[in-house]
Amino acid sequence: MDKIEEPVTFNLAQVEIINPKPPEPALKIHARANVGLTGDRGNTETDNLYLDGEFIARTEKNRYSVGAEVKREKSEGERTAKSALGYQY
Repeated sequence: MDKIEEPVTFNLAQVEIINPKPPEPALKIHARANVGLTGDRGNTETDNLYLDGEFIARTEKNRYSVGAEVKREKSEGERTAKSALGYQY
């Protein structure tokens, strides 16, 4: 490691900024995912599945989003609910 031999002097009026914030990234990404499973056993047997997720990418001028949601349910071995949704904008 090099050592400074003499103190450095400067005019305080010349200092414009100390510890500047780093620049914002050109592309910001946000993503999330959720999963839910339930199963009930007893007098009745019920199984539920829920999935959803979303992906968002942003630039200074644009925003892009893609997402999906899936639901499934069975009761006594028979499907009682089934739905899916997808979106993009």
